[in-house]
Amino acid sequence: ALAVAGPLGPAAVLKDRAKHDGKAVEIVGKLSDVRRRTSKAGNPYFTFKLVEGKRSVNGYGRGEAPAALKDGAKVVA
Repeated sequence: ALAVAGPLGPAAVLKDRAKHDGKAVEIVGKLSDVRRRTSKAGNPYFTFKLVEGKRSVNGYGRGEAPAALKDGAKVVA
């Protein structure tokens, strides 16, 4: 079974990257820079940043982004 740490803020993950490398983590933060895209093959995907203070981590999802995924929303990813 996969152990999941979290939810952690981006600052905690970035502070100790080696500890979380290759592990599933839940990250909580405010969304920023949400972008809905379509690949060259026609597949929808989306990218975003989870922000905590001045620190952020990048995120990526396949498929259509949920309507609630918008800048300023607080989420756990």
